This record gives sequence, C-alpha cells and structure tokens, in this order.
Amino acid sequence: MEKNFKISQMLIPLVIALGTIILIIALFSIWGVSSQEKNTIVKNGTLDLSEWDFENGGNVKLDGDWEFYWDQIIMPEEFAGSSPQMTGAYPVPVYWTKYDGLTLPSKGDATYRLVINTAEQEEMLGIAAPELYTEYALYINGELLVGNGELGGTSFRFLDPDSFMFQPSSEQIEIVLQIHNESHVHGGIGQSFVIGTPDKIFWKDAVETAIDLILVGICLFAGTYHFVLFLYRRQDYKLLSFTVFCVAVAVRGLISNTTYIMDFFPELPFVIASRLVTVSIPVLTASMLLYVNYMFRDTLPKWLIQFLVAVSILYALIVVITEPYLYSTIFFSYLIIPMITCVIVLYSAVRSIKDKRREAGLYLAGILFIAAGTVNDILVYMQWIDTGYRLGVGLAGFAVIQSFIMAMQYARFTDERKRLYERLHETDLAFLQAQIKPHFIYNALSAISHMIGTEPKKAKALLLDFSDYLRGCFDFSNTSGLTTLSKEMDLAKAYLSIEKARFQERLNVEYEIEENPHVLIPLFCIQPIVENAVRHGLMKRVEGGTVKIKVWNEQGDTHIRVEDNGIGIPEDKIEEILSDRSSAAGLANINARLKLKFGTEMKIISRNKGGTAVEIIVPQKPKS
Repeated sequence: MEKNFKISQMLIPLVIALGTIILIIALFSIWGVSSQEKNTIVKNGTLDLSEWDFENGGNVKLDGDWEFYWDQIIMPEEFAGSSPQMTGAYPVPVYWTKYDGLTLPSKGDATYRLVINTAEQEEMLGIAAPELYTEYALYINGELLVGNGELGGTSFRFLDPDSFMFQPSSEQIEIVLQIHNESHVHGGIGQSFVIGTPDKIFWKDAVETAIDLILVGICLFAGTYHFVLFLYRRQDYKLLSFTVFCVAVAVRGLISNTTYIMDFFPELPFVIASRLVTVSIPVLTASMLLYVNYMFRDTLPKWLIQFLVAVSILYALIVVITEPYLYSTIFFSYLIIPMITCVIVLYSAVRSIKDKRREAGLYLAGILFIAAGTVNDILVYMQWIDTGYRLGVGLAGFAVIQSFIMAMQYARFTDERKRLYERLHETDLAFLQAQIKPHFIYNALSAISHMIGTEPKKAKALLLDFSDYLRGCFDFSNTSGLTTLSKEMDLAKAYLSIEKARFQERLNVEYEIEENPHVLIPLFCIQPIVENAVRHGLMKRVEGGTVKIKVWNEQGDTHIRVEDNGIGIPEDKIEEILSDRSSAAGLANINARLKLKFGTEMKIISRNKGGTAVEIIVPQKPKS
C-alpha cells in the first residue's frame, strides 16, 4: 500500500457506493410490493374487506394487530363457545419476542387469530402462507389447511411457504394459527400472510419460484465453469474460492425463499435443511473473503482475512454439531462478520478503482449488488424493513459480473499466451535456421572438393546448390514464419543434391508437385522432414532407399507428404517425436507452428514393411 494514501481519498467513492446500496434496497422494496397488493391494517384481530373486490382490486396483505393468546394452543371451535383469555392484540408480522410490553421467551406455545369480514364469496380464494420456523397448524373456518410437526399431526419438516385454495363458507373468514416453538430464536410470525384470488396468489408464487430457479441455474453454471478452469489451473485458488461461492449461492437458493427443494423432498426434516441453509452463510462469507484476498493480495491485511475466515469456519462447525435453537441464537451475533466482510470487499472495490485496475468498475458493481443484498436481508431478518429476502439476487448478480471479469481476464491471458508462443516459435525457427551441423558442412565441402578435379561442372553446380542451401538456412529477415512453396522446395532440393552427391546410388529422389508454387507455407517445414527421412530412415540401411516429396491441393488446402522406404519408426515413438521433449527438434517445432498458426497437426504413418510417411496440411486461410 502507498504510504501517502489517505482515507479522505476514499471518502467520496465510499459515500457514492453506500448511496447506491440504499438505492438498490429501495428497488428491492418496490419489487417486493406488487402493484396489485393492498396494504391493509388489521385492528384488534378484525379486518373489514366487505367492500373489497378481489378480482379487480388484487391481493391483500393481512398485516396488523391479530388476536394473540400466549401459552395456549386453542382449537378453532373453542372460539365459538367460551371465549379464551386473550393476551392482547399484537402486530403481525412481528416475532412475539419483540412485542411491546411483553417479555416472552423464544420457546413456547401461542395461538393467533384473525377474523376477516367479506362480501359473500362464491368463488374460491387463495392464501399465501409465509416462512414459519416453528411447528404449527393453520386453520381456515375450522378446517385444517396445513400443519407441520405435532400440531399438524406430521413430522417436523422444513419451511414450506406455500399457497393454498379454500372455499369461504360465509361472509366471515376465520384464520387460526397455532404455534409451538422449540427450534428457533424467534417465535411467531416473521412475514406477511396474503389473501386473494387463486390465480393471482399462485401467479406470484410461480414468479418467485421461477426467479429462484433462474438464479440457482446461473450460479451452478458459473460454479461448474470455473471449477473446470481450476482443474486446468490448480495453482489459481481464486477459481476454487469462486466455485465454492457459486455452489453455496445455488444451495441456498434451493433451500431458502420459496424452498423449491421441498417440492422434491416434501418430508425433508427441519434440522437437516435448517443446518444447510444456515451453514451457507459462513461458507459464502469465507469463500468471498478468500476470493477477494486472492484478487487483491496487496490491498487487504492478511491477519484480518484469516481471522474472519476462522470465525466463519467456527460458526459453521457450531451449526453442524449443535441444535437449531443454539445456532439460531448465536446467528445474530455472527452477522457482524458478514457485515465486516461487506465493508472489506467494498473497500477493495473502491481501492481498485483508485489504483486504476482493469475491470474495477465491473467489480464495484458486483460488490454493490452483494452488499445491498446482505444489508437488505439482515434488516429484513431484524424486521426493520419488509422488502423480502433478496440476498440471492445480489449474490447471483455478483456471480454473473465476476464471471464476466474472469472471462475478460482469461481472454487477455490467452491473447498474451498466443503472442508469447508466436515469439517463442519465431526464436525456435531462428535457432533451427542456424542449426547447421558442422559435419554436414564438412561432408558437403568434402564432396565438392573431390569433384573439382574429376567433374568440375558437377562440382560447380553442387557448390551453387550448397550456396542456395546456406542462404535459405540463414535467411533471418523473414519474421512472418511463411514462405512460398517454390522457395521451400528450392531449399529441400539443394539439400538433396548435396546428399545425392555423397551417397550416389544409395539415395533416390522423386518429386510429384501438383500445387501452385506461389502458395504460402510455413518456413523451413519441408527440408527438416526430408533430412530426417534421409538420415534416420534411408541411410541406416546398407542399400539406402528412395525419398519422395509429394505436394497437392485438396479442397483449398495444401498437402505436403514426404515418404521414404527406410527402416520406419516404432509406433510408441511417434507421439514422443511430435512432443516438446523430443530430440527431433525440427519435427516438433514444425508441429507446434502448425497447431499455433493453422490449427492442424503433423501426421506420421509408419508402415509394417518399413518406411515412413510424414504429412502436413496447410490451410490457405490461417486461423484467427
């Protein structure tokens, strides 16, 4: 970090970021309140909807003061006889541990009651039940609509905030909710009941479920994609931490909000699912901290990251080994860690803009989403606002933006790697051009000197061929890596004329050229193959043999084949010859240049009765 760095330099960006977070939360609030959803106020356990048209007016939130009966489980029929002793009228949705004037424990029993006066209803109505972290039974007009746990005569299942239809039997709708809480730090009702026509109620539920599934799909795809990248780049732990983050978001999306997982596992025990959805928070926090740490190693204090990750791991262990009531009680204190994490990642985002890092703006946008979602859900959990839980939206938004950032980073990495490879192979090519073996020069000059006295004309022609050969090998001015077929063939012919002068009848050469001599092919791609055929294929036989060079055009591509009838190549050696570890540097270099520039590879075919064919394909439109 710069020594002259001042906090004041961060103040304006931080204020702008915090303002943006507040704006996003406000948008969550607008999203959470449907334009066709009437906000009503229940008074003293009664709501008058006798003038309300559900079909045209829309759904109605049942918020306000319901009748509340503490430490009593009251059946609906008991209200028709003797009046039970009411503790009072208290607000819904508010947990009973927060009721003014009452000091109630989290654990206990209670009954809520609401009477709705309506006009005569001939059509069915729908009701959307909220998340209830307790055992409960919900009755409408004396009929059990849904239950969970002993009160409902079932096992204690996980949350299932579902929607239901019922037929009003009179101009009054009586809702009775019995609650028994032993498992959560908050007892009572934490979210709104909504009543309306079935189509509107179920449509809202379907939209919320679809959004959850879209977010889950996005995160699973992003997580899988980056995990595959990690398998190829095991040292890049940024990819692994981001994978864990995405998977945790997806798991949380399936188990929270509309709890879509209950459609597949309707009897999923509360304790199992509760642990999964709760442990996702410390996992998200720890993976986010590690991801940011790997992204900005020089920005964040290492000890702080380690401390926050350690606390998150500790809380995750508490969730796994203790009962729901205990870890839900500790959860409120643990929320300090995600809040600190939000501040840290927000700081890293603003600092990245100041340091003019690439994609800093996108990174900040992603952090704003996740920070807004975290702050929103904490405030909803504390019942300070009623925007609905939106952390999944923020997390998915962050995951998508980070995927874009990583895609751009790896695109740059690929481009830089390609440029480095091109430079590397240019260097290798220059090395191959300069790699004229001293013994070949000696043998060539020796052959020429022997001919000077007996065959001066042949000696002169051979000297010219040797000159052409050397000129082709030492042509360092060509940096494009391409040359014409005619120039490449001249180099190969010059080499073969020298070898023919040395080996006489032991070496035969055949040419079959059926291609435009001006087409472009890789520089120094025929002569090394020919030299390999002569030295390693033919001259290891006493009788020698024949090397044939064939060039033709097929569907717009130039095919070059060098064949010999020499000793051949063992099958298990072919792959090694084409690899970077090969001692046959010339062939490996040609193969590498073909793959890099054209996307093709050299083919080596060794025949059963001896002999080898080496073929390369040169597309006339190089890959981009």
